[in-house]
Amino acid sequence: MIGADEEEFLELLVANERIQNLIDRIRARGNPIRQKQALLQLKQSVESRVTYAEEARQAGVVPLLTRLLGITDDEEVMDAASAVIAACSGPMAAAGKTAVYCYDGWVVRIREAALGDGLGAKVWQVAHLLCLELAAQRTAIAHMARQASAAAGAAEAAEVGVAGAGNGVAEGQGSWPGEASVRVLELGSGCGVCGLAAAAMLRGGAGGDAVQVVMTDVEGAVLRNLRACMHMNADAAADAEAAAAASAAGQSQRQQTTSQQQQEPPALPTDEELFDGAEEVDFGADLLSGLMNGSGGGESAAGDDAGSSSGCGSGNRASGTAGASGPNAWERGNTSVRLLDWMESVRALDEGPEAAAAAAAEAAAKGGQDMPPRVALEERFPLIIGSEVMYERAHAELVAAVVAHRLARGGGALLHCAVRELKVFAHFAAECRRRGLRYRRRVVAPAAIFAAAAATSGVLIDGAGSGGAGAPAMCPFEGLLGRSDEYEGGIVLMAVDHAAAPCGHWYRDDWEEVMV
Repeated sequence: MIGADEEEFLELLVANERIQNLIDRIRARGNPIRQKQALLQLKQSVESRVTYAEEARQAGVVPLLTRLLGITDDEEVMDAASAVIAACSGPMAAAGKTAVYCYDGWVVRIREAALGDGLGAKVWQVAHLLCLELAAQRTAIAHMARQASAAAGAAEAAEVGVAGAGNGVAEGQGSWPGEASVRVLELGSGCGVCGLAAAAMLRGGAGGDAVQVVMTDVEGAVLRNLRACMHMNADAAADAEAAAAASAAGQSQRQQTTSQQQQEPPALPTDEELFDGAEEVDFGADLLSGLMNGSGGGESAAGDDAGSSSGCGSGNRASGTAGASGPNAWERGNTSVRLLDWMESVRALDEGPEAAAAAAAEAAAKGGQDMPPRVALEERFPLIIGSEVMYERAHAELVAAVVAHRLARGGGALLHCAVRELKVFAHFAAECRRRGLRYRRRVVAPAAIFAAAAATSGVLIDGAGSGGAGAPAMCPFEGLLGRSDEYEGGIVLMAVDHAAAPCGHWYRDDWEEVMV
């Protein structure tokens, strides 16, 4: 199956309880026979189901059994412990498993983690639907985002008394660079498949790196995996660009060589002419060091034209880019990873920005290591996207609040969700109205969408394993426990904007008004 669904999540819950019970029995003292039986059952479980291997790894079984190997002489126990460690440490553990997805020619690479790391550690099937929507409507959505960004800039300029959109306010403090730049916020990014797809697709529609996608989540393990996915895609894009450039350069060189061969070759110089007036050159350490660093040594490198296309100049620029986008960086190209706590929006709307800022500062002070920067409280976005962001009633309140808080005036939020419980989305409609939002939707038929994608260039590719893409496969939508009809309200694509300042350039006109 391509993409997780409730069946896998429910299996995780069962695995969690079963694995924890077996580990407790292994740790218990005084009954070696019972310990051994538990270990053998654990071996059978992790070797038969990936979910059990994931959960055992999360529960810390590897260090536990590593210590056990050092104190036992029982060969059967040693074999079982080694097998469990291998299953939890190898490909079956699924941590680091990569998949490659293609949406109408746009390729996204994702590294999935264990479900135990959080719901965002997996790509859920509805995320593919949003990516396919972005692919099919990318030009119209990019135009909508640019127009919304320009409208937001004009509105803010009018409010602060600045003549012209996007002037006078520093970036990160509510500035709007204008139509040439669009910032997109993804809610609950998880593995980032939708945000990374948007960064590639909408960039092509808006020109260069003008579209900046901010991918967000709240759990540390999910955010770090999201960062890895961001760099994986940036590296792949850089490799593709380098290969294309090398191919173009090779073709140009071949054409030049052919042209030169068609001309009469010049007479070769004699030895006297070649070495006349030559000076001895000391190829010492300083010069070699300069060459290794990509410069000619001394002052000559500083004096070179900054726009030179020579090999040395290109090498310097590439080195600087690589240094600025190391694997621990939280931004790369036109994508970035940020921490976004939806409760901050609730506080900002209900208690005021000062209370929200104080709570955010307190949370940041308690934050763990290797965490990304938080999204600034005052930052607004002309386009918000998200998939599978509402599972419970509380989520409906949080999503309505974060959209009301983070969506720029004149902007639009595009959300794709499975309606597991109708009452959750009825509550979302009520919360949207309370927060001054307009909520519209359209029901989609996932089976038809996936079938159409499989019949065109939008085939989804399952690249499970570290070796890259596998064979093309259609992504079936199986729904809850394999039965999509168990979703009470089907699958909906939702359009949300400010009622008092609606988006004037929605890319669709077939939305259904949701009445409360």
